[in-house]
Amino acid sequence: MGSSGIEWSNDGEWIAFTLGWERRDIYLARPDGSGRRLIARNAEAPAWSPDGEQIAFMRSVCDAPPICLDVDNPYELFVIGVGDGAVRRLTSNRGYDGGPSWSPDGNSIVYESDDGLSIMRSDGTGVHALTGSGFRSNPRWSPDGKLIAFDDYFDVYVAPSEGGRPRRLTRNPGPDFDPAWSPDGTMIVYLSNRVCAQWNGCTAHEPMQLWVVNADGTGSRKVTGFGWYAPSWGPMRNES
Repeated sequence: MGSSGIEWSNDGEWIAFTLGWERRDIYLARPDGSGRRLIARNAEAPAWSPDGEQIAFMRSVCDAPPICLDVDNPYELFVIGVGDGAVRRLTSNRGYDGGPSWSPDGNSIVYESDDGLSIMRSDGTGVHALTGSGFRSNPRWSPDGKLIAFDDYFDVYVAPSEGGRPRRLTRNPGPDFDPAWSPDGTMIVYLSNRVCAQWNGCTAHEPMQLWVVNADGTGSRKVTGFGWYAPSWGPMRNES
């Protein structure tokens, strides 16, 4: 679970990304690689607030046993101020919470939980379910705020952000996952495995391609060869 770990700021000036293996940290850098700096330790799955002033992320709250032996997946959600480094904890339920994505108006955050996808206010209050229980991951809010894209590892879906039945966009025999919206909301890029089939030895190490599908589920097409990971669509920028 958890997002790809790479995300552009809305103004296109910064990229937040995760580094590390056993212990992961979040860094910021300019698109040309300059200005790199550490923003949060023991943190992953960064998600920019629309105004660029905060980053939501997931963090393990159990550094070593026996602190949390009764928790299977001890991740919770936090927010850090980009300017002042102040950290706020958003969730505290002794279960898994991860993969956050901000609503375009900055008022809400959708995220993964043990019970499917949930939505809360950006201050951590008002939690309610978006989907039923079951594996649901990588939620991403559409630019207009009306839809949320997500996957169940094998296919990509969209669901109304106000609640309602999800609509399946992909129907590949192998895994399709990690969706990301285009800035105009008309397309979704995602990772696709066209080598293996469902439940037939698929692993995270299989060769991946980037595919694009229209937001209504039509026009699915390949855009890269094998060897890709963690798609993140850059923002529209006015060069005039």
